[in-house]
Formats: sequence, C-alpha cells, structure tokens
Amino acid sequence: MAGTTTRDRALEAALELFSQKGYQAVSMGDIAGALGIKAPSLYKHFKGKEELYAALFPPLEDHYAGLWEQAAKNQTQLERQALSEGAVSVQQLEWEAMDWLQRELESAQGAALRRLMVQEQFTHPDRLRRWLWETPMALYQDLFARLIQREVLRRGDPHVMAMEYLAPLVLLLGQMDQDPARRAEGLEEARQHIRQFHRIFARRENRGAAPSGVGRLFRR
Repeated sequence: MAGTTTRDRALEAALELFSQKGYQAVSMGDIAGALGIKAPSLYKHFKGKEELYAALFPPLEDHYAGLWEQAAKNQTQLERQALSEGAVSVQQLEWEAMDWLQRELESAQGAALRRLMVQEQFTHPDRLRRWLWETPMALYQDLFARLIQREVLRRGDPHVMAMEYLAPLVLLLGQMDQDPARRAEGLEEARQHIRQFHRIFARRENRGAAPSGVGRLFRR
C-alpha cells in the first residue's frame, strides 16, 4: 500500500486514523488534514469515506494471502523433515510459527489493520475472522491431521489441537499490537507456548526405521 501519490498517502493516513479512532470517528476532513491538503482535493480521488475505506482492503487481502501461502510452504517443509526424522522437532515447530508471527509484527500496515478490525469487529467481523482465524485454522488442522496419521503427533482431534495451538498465538499478536513495548516478552511467551504444545503432543519415538543421528540430536 505504501506509495507517494496523493491517493496512496490518503490510504496510509486513513488506515492509521481509522485504526486509532475507529471508522465512525474519522471524517474526510481529518484524513485531508493529516495529508496537509484541503478536503475537496481528497474527493478527487475518492467519492467519499466509504469508498476510501473499501479501498484499504484489496492490498491487505493480498498481504494475508501471501502470509498464509508462505506459512503453508513452511508447513510442507516441517512435515517433510518430521517424516524423514520420524518425529517433529521443537525447533521446526517453533520456526514455522515464529516466522509468520514475526513477519506480522514487522508489518506496520498489518498492525494498523488488526487494530482497526478489533474496533470494527461487531460491524465488519468477516475480514478479521477470515484472515486471522479461519484460514490459519484450516492450515493447522490439516497439518496436524496429517502428522497424526503418520504417527509423529499423538492421537487427538486435529480441530481442537489447532484451536489450542493457534488461539494463544493470535491473542499474543493482538497484545503486542496494542503494546509494542512488550514485544520481546510476547515473543518469548509464544515460544514457551509452542514448546509446551510440543511436550504434550509430539511423539518421542519413531514407529518406523531407527532415527538418524541428526534426528536424535533434534528430538526432545
């Protein structure tokens, strides 16, 4: 979304203002004022606030599509290594989740969007639910189902396991959005959560061939 045109700058300013005050509390005049221009100049690019608001989301839709596409690739790598070693290593599990979590924290636009969606969750709940819950839930549910089937995770309901795994990570992401000063603490709590999940659900013994030396090193 970053850009140098008046339209691009208006979108950036609108997202920041909406995320701070909510949609209803921000006027086109407020957005124009943040840009140092008069409101009529803003109407050259958008018919009104509703159109400007709607224009925020296609680029952010692309952002989240890319985020979870990369997460799916990381999960494929995790699964491939787990099947090769006969166990899910805590390092691989931690790397997979921390990758998308840290990339989200580094996205200023993503953080502003999530703050906005929290404020607007009762009037526009679909985007937040789809981007930060339904899509990753489907990814993790499918991943855990495959790992259970291959007997590298303990038996359980993959849907419930995905909820148990994802919910604390999404909660911590929201807390770090609201209070960036606790980012280091939040990331460490995320790591601790992942390690505990691994202790509970990861099988320690390979039911097939004997693990390689590398596999033994990375098991817990």
